[in-house]
Amino acid sequence: MSAVLFAIEPLLERLKDGRLFITANNRQRNQILRAYHDFQHRQGGQVSWPEPQVYALNQWLEHQWNRYLFTPQAQPKVIINRWQTSLIWEQVISDQLGAQQLLQASQLAAKAEAARVALQAWRCPIQEVASWPAAQEPFSQWYDAFHGRLNALDLITSEDAQEQLIIALNNGQLPQTYNASIYGFDDIPPLIEVLLETALPDAQIIDDATSEGLLSVTSEADSEHEIRRAALWADEILDKNPKAVIGIIVPELGRQRDQVERIFSEVFTPLSPLPNQPRQVAPFNFSTGTPLGRTPIINSALELITFHCRPCQTDLAVSVLDSIFWGEYEAEKLLRTKAIATLRSRAKYQLKSSEIRKLCRELIERSGSEAGFAKRLEVTQDVERQAHFKLNLGEWVEKISSLLAQLGWPGERRLDSVEYQQVSLWNDTLIELSQLSRVQTPLTLGDTLNLLKKQLDRTPFQPQTPDSPIQVLGLLEASGLNFTHAWVMGMHHQAWPPAASPNPLLPIGLQREWKMPRASAERELVYAEQLTQRLRHCAPMVIFSYPRAEGDRQLLPSALIQDIPKLDTPLLTENSQTLSQINYHKVAASQALEWVDCEFGPPLLLNSLPGGSGIFTAQARCPFAAFANYRLGAYQIEAPRFGFSAAERGNILHSILANFWQEIQTQSALLASSAEALSQRVNKLAQEAVANASRKRPELTAALIALESERLSQQILEWLELEKQRPDFTVHWLEEKVSAQFAGLEFDVRLDRVDTLSSGERLVIDYKTGSSSTSGWKETRFTDPQLPLYACALGNLNIAAIALVSISAKATELSGWGDEATQVIEGIGPPEAGSWPQQLDTWQEKLQELASELQQGYASTTYRSLDAKRYDSWLEPLSRTNENAQLQRWLSQNEGTL
Repeated sequence: MSAVLFAIEPLLERLKDGRLFITANNRQRNQILRAYHDFQHRQGGQVSWPEPQVYALNQWLEHQWNRYLFTPQAQPKVIINRWQTSLIWEQVISDQLGAQQLLQASQLAAKAEAARVALQAWRCPIQEVASWPAAQEPFSQWYDAFHGRLNALDLITSEDAQEQLIIALNNGQLPQTYNASIYGFDDIPPLIEVLLETALPDAQIIDDATSEGLLSVTSEADSEHEIRRAALWADEILDKNPKAVIGIIVPELGRQRDQVERIFSEVFTPLSPLPNQPRQVAPFNFSTGTPLGRTPIINSALELITFHCRPCQTDLAVSVLDSIFWGEYEAEKLLRTKAIATLRSRAKYQLKSSEIRKLCRELIERSGSEAGFAKRLEVTQDVERQAHFKLNLGEWVEKISSLLAQLGWPGERRLDSVEYQQVSLWNDTLIELSQLSRVQTPLTLGDTLNLLKKQLDRTPFQPQTPDSPIQVLGLLEASGLNFTHAWVMGMHHQAWPPAASPNPLLPIGLQREWKMPRASAERELVYAEQLTQRLRHCAPMVIFSYPRAEGDRQLLPSALIQDIPKLDTPLLTENSQTLSQINYHKVAASQALEWVDCEFGPPLLLNSLPGGSGIFTAQARCPFAAFANYRLGAYQIEAPRFGFSAAERGNILHSILANFWQEIQTQSALLASSAEALSQRVNKLAQEAVANASRKRPELTAALIALESERLSQQILEWLELEKQRPDFTVHWLEEKVSAQFAGLEFDVRLDRVDTLSSGERLVIDYKTGSSSTSGWKETRFTDPQLPLYACALGNLNIAAIALVSISAKATELSGWGDEATQVIEGIGPPEAGSWPQQLDTWQEKLQELASELQQGYASTTYRSLDAKRYDSWLEPLSRTNENAQLQRWLSQNEGTL
């Protein structure tokens, strides 16, 4: 059954007689027609009847203008639409101000259009603006330039069209209409008022027929609780009376829409967030829509176009590949996922579509698959090649439509009703875009896309759904409608009456004198009083509410509702929790829980360790992280970044030092090199290494590459000065990969560098591009076992010391532990255990414990280092360590038992 929001009985005679009936907006018109048809069907039992002449104001104005165009004296001009208006204002402002205001042209254009509408709708001559001391001279110039462009293009504003209608009516070109009715106008501009008086000389203004309902005021702690209370109240009303028609009226619905929708969904459709749930038709309907460009299916179209007209960021490329709205997603899902993983691992800031096409081709060739998404990307290269051409908008619309069709947008699956409506509105929007060629010069594809995005953000989408018993409306949309129950929220003293907000492009004094919208607090008060009176009569039961606080601000009820009796919140609803919350508490209160011991995973069956020595380090820091990384294959997705990552910088540094010592070999050769020759050699090696690495980073300019080379050269030269001060040594190994064994476990290691000292003993060096510390080698905090493992597992190398070398902007230093002979090297200190053999025995014992844990599959979520926990925060959804506190509370409530 349709939800009827209008009391039709008092108007039946007028509607049956075919008299003209004009409403303030489309919603009022639709509800009047719905109520009339419902009455005819119920009372008369008829199957057909004449359509009453009910028009919304905008429909009636369009009808009158079309009639005028067919008169002999008419000036055949086209009324400018919203897109054309915005473009012309931006062009005018940019021409007047130049590049200094280009970033604000869109916002300024909106203010200028609002000022123009105010002047024309209130019939205030532009000459009046200049007579005020605080007049904005540029606006008068913009105003004249705007109308000059309209005249050149044979366009006209809707307000100019209304002025012409008044003239035509006074001259007898258009006939007047008698016995008409007007309904629902709270704030009518003088221009419309004069037009209606001229066109409808004896029109009757229809007032609300309903009497004041049962009124009450309530409050909640904040807007979140206020919205939830209103939703629960509406739910209980519907439960008791399924035929109820409920109005939820939100003064700031545009700002609060997402919050209101989220809370109402929690109450009425609690299962909707679950995977594989079909779209549910909720029992509530919003009067305001969401921007069309933000809907998933339309956003996917915009991303596909962006992908083909400019280099894109990695996140956009991933979103495109992961979208179900193009190609054959189900058949291509596996290959697309592999492509996404590869792109993520590269962590590049920007990608060219050619790189992605090449990657997809390689993956398909290796897999032997017949997936066609790579071919689709190949076919669409023509648009990419033409992206920098300047074409008119009509041509670009054709190419955009062809591009999306070739890519298989909007996908292979059947669209639901809402998605179908979104695609239809998208097609209408493209038609409007092509019509902008009249006022817009040719553009590139990128500029066309920017224009399209801007207009889609201004295009609201409101799905046509079955009638809902709960209507969520703004104040203006609710005006003139009737409900069985109504809740008006957000009625606090700082929001209602609304604060004055005069247009900054017009003198405030002029706006107040002409009583323009938002010009003064006095005008807003009168307007708010009128709307409040309508709301008092909109239902037999009306509840006004307000939040008592918003952030740190304390709020009071609006002065316009202070005479209404207050009602305690608990009396409004029986429950204060949503269905989702109730179900959660039922599960939490259940004793039928089973304890699953997750400290141990499957034991390690192979002697070969995955990941080399790194698994020892991971196990020492957190057993679960080691198990997840090296046994389960979990890995952190690299965040795209501009320039080299920390890992890439480390690789470059290692490459430079390896190549340098490959040539030099000994400290004596280092000492024999002059400062100039040394600097030239290091600079050359740095430039080559950075240039090679930058091939994968096309976003880096030549200047940035030169700066990176210079930075690395300076740091390496600083380190080489410390190398000169060491006792004599020879470099034995550089970046050497060797096999090792420990506790029966085999693994491969790559040694950054091993030096042979004059005594014949060996020093193992590991380079770090960040800060380094030997504290992770201590017995009580054994969290960095990499070099201790080398010392124990590679005993045949006669290792007498291990050292970390930090080469960074903060510090360049060597720090390590070794025997007495190696302690003459600056930075090498005595081991914690006293002697080097004792230290090796201590490490042997600690490493044996780690090896035993690895073999047993020990995977506790206990972090042995706070730094490691911060570093592994990405693993929290898998480890669920953030639920420990909740589990402990449950245990304490149940006396520590399960």
